[in-house]
Amino acid sequence: MGEATFFPEGLIHYQQNLSCETATYIAALNSEDPGAITVTTQFFRLPNEAIQGSLGQDEDKVQQLIDGLPAGPADGRRVCMEKCGLDITPVW
Repeated sequence: MGEATFFPEGLIHYQQNLSCETATYIAALNSEDPGAITVTTQFFRLPNEAIQGSLGQDEDKVQQLIDGLPAGPADGRRVCMEKCGLDITPVW
């Protein structure tokens, strides 16, 4: 059996297969290119003063956090693929 989930437009969500079993993912979108938005990327586009106030951190700590952001939302992909013995060569 499978599962189905509805995500309203703009709702922050993610999908992850936590096992090494094959999973099938089917998506129906309302655009040919809906894009992707990560919360951290959008949050850290706010003015530094807003980030400092939200996190209760000084300017140096906020810059340290920004500098440590991963390049993309799937930073742990390699580890997961290796754990399951899958090829990590990109398909594109």
